Amino acid sequence: MSELLVTLPFEPRRTAAPRAVPSHLRADTSQSDLVALAVRGDVDLYALESADYPLFLDEVGRRIIDAATPDRTDRLFPPALALMPAEGACPEGGACFGHGAAGVLWSLVGAGVEVPEELTDWLVRAAEKLPATAPGFLDGLAGVALTLDRLGRFDDADRLWRTVEEFPLDLLGTSLADGLAGIGLALLERAPVRDVAALMTRVEEIGALVLERLAQTSSGVERSGLLHGGTGAALFLLHLYALSEDPALLDGIEEALQRDIATLGWGPDGRRRRETPDEASIWHGSDGITMVLHEAAQHVPAPWLAQTYRSAAQVCGDRLEHLPNGFHARAGTLLAVQYLSSGPWTPDAERHAQVRLHLGRLDLGLGDRHLRLTGAASAGTERLTGAAGLLLALGVLMGTGECRLPFFW
Repeated sequence: MSELLVTLPFEPRRTAAPRAVPSHLRADTSQSDLVALAVRGDVDLYALESADYPLFLDEVGRRIIDAATPDRTDRLFPPALALMPAEGACPEGGACFGHGAAGVLWSLVGAGVEVPEELTDWLVRAAEKLPATAPGFLDGLAGVALTLDRLGRFDDADRLWRTVEEFPLDLLGTSLADGLAGIGLALLERAPVRDVAALMTRVEEIGALVLERLAQTSSGVERSGLLHGGTGAALFLLHLYALSEDPALLDGIEEALQRDIATLGWGPDGRRRRETPDEASIWHGSDGITMVLHEAAQHVPAPWLAQTYRSAAQVCGDRLEHLPNGFHARAGTLLAVQYLSSGPWTPDAERHAQVRLHLGRLDLGLGDRHLRLTGAASAGTERLTGAAGLLLALGVLMGTGECRLPFFW
């Protein structure tokens, strides 16, 4: 892997550096007070040292937990606290991963925040309302089951997994959001696994169907990116290839990525027209595609892929000179850069050092010096909300190597 790591620019150049940390802060301010100032957005994250990061993440998580409403039956958290900026509503019960309780709780655990038992109990009850006809990852059973496993509710998760495993695969599309790729990835991430042989049989069936769909002239995929495009299918096939080493999977990976690159309008050098923040995002745009290209370049012996990856990675790094507007877009670019330039065993101190200067340029206040953890979003800011997404991003950037994005191992 190491030979494929890309050297990217980490020092801010033509853009403003982080605000200088007042000299009296570290000398006269306690660690807890300094963290509280950072959570409020009154000082930049650059003011924090690595030793402050766990306390910071815990404080952000605590504020998210304080906003929970376990007495309600329709939702556990305000919509603005969801893992992802809303592009749709959860099914009845508000339990789903992308925009509901499961994603928020998964992010809390990933960032090392202790989740109160009553919140886990709420998710168990809400999961009973999910329809058996919605087995997908983003807004269905697979995402909730994955979260319940992570919360230690293995028996409750098992009941959901059984429904997922029995669902007819031919009724599903190929996407990560609600189709074959998402279910396959969730099954591969599932832990503990009580029947490895049965799980692998199911995953291989999913892989064969994904390959069949990709071989068709039109797979029905019109969007690009991790959630809704071919990139999600490529990521699933990459993880499956790591287990089976079936060379047929490599052709599918290449086909899936070529479709997304064509949809995005990338040229042969990996560069494209000017992007909006959404087009550069991890979940929907080029940052996420570049992360999967990074993995694919280690297995797929195609010159075009290696060239496209290196060029796209350079574009991703260059974007640090003018980080896009909005916390999610900025944090997403930093996450991608950190991922492209780190290996699985890179020490945490080295990972933190790679992005520390740029952490100071993240606007936690979303323009008004107030970290939105209450769900009260003013007009025009709804797309930027999603406190669980903020926590997960910060957990990956500032936490230990155990905190990661779903499905990036």
